[in-house]
Amino acid sequence: MEEKEKIQLKRYISTMLPRLTRYNLFISTPDAIINSLENRYKNYSFDNISKISYHTLPLIEKSRPGYTSMAKKYLDNGHTGFCVVDQNCVASMSWLYYNDTTSKMKVSYFPLLPNRVWFHASWTNPIYRGKGLHKFLIYYSACYLKNLLTQQSPSLFVEANVDPNNQISSNNLKKSGFEENGDIYVLRFWRWNFSWKKALQ
Repeated sequence: MEEKEKIQLKRYISTMLPRLTRYNLFISTPDAIINSLENRYKNYSFDNISKISYHTLPLIEKSRPGYTSMAKKYLDNGHTGFCVVDQNCVASMSWLYYNDTTSKMKVSYFPLLPNRVWFHASWTNPIYRGKGLHKFLIYYSACYLKNLLTQQSPSLFVEANVDPNNQISSNNLKKSGFEENGDIYVLRFWRWNFSWKKALQ
């Protein structure tokens, strides 16, 4: 068996093994986010922010090779994404999904209650890290929700989850008006995943 085939077999076997992952949960509202970040970002220009579309996919592939299929999957499934573009390069991007149904639904692995928004898949290009772009997109996303969705539902909640070891993202959420709200556990097995939340006591 060739080395390439051995690597492929090893990857396939690894997908068959159950994996349990824990994330920290955070919760907020568009108003709380805007109030926390407005002094910093209210005078920023939004000219370099684009809503992600199918036309954006080549630029995403150029900036983050291999991510296009995931971005396309998000678009196909009704997620909304935003990206900061600088010199024909995606400097940062993030996604959200709004559950506007009357029942709980699983979005990817995340169990999302009605009238809640999931902020997820935030990414900043390594050469642009440390410039506050993650919080900038959180603020912009909250403004988007405030303008477009709270007219339909004034009591909108926003959720996010972060790897416990990712202190930078956790701190960014806390500085952006989010509060810790327990944990979410995700059990992945082959093509399936099962998840459950455990709220703070």
